[in-house]
Amino acid sequence: MKKDKTEISDAMSYEERGDFWGAHDLYDFWDKTEEVFFDVKISSEVTYCVVGK
Repeated sequence: MKKDKTEISDAMSYEERGDFWGAHDLYDFWDKTEEVFFDVKISSEVTYCVVGK
């Protein structure tokens, strides 16, 4: 993790960010967010198991 503060929470660690977002709702900060687009590639895995007769 970078050693810089986040714009919304001013947290310096993952724990501080967790504490902040545990006590706040994103709705209260919606105006500070921006729309992003990204691709997600999901692959399935099938596993077959023989279960008795």
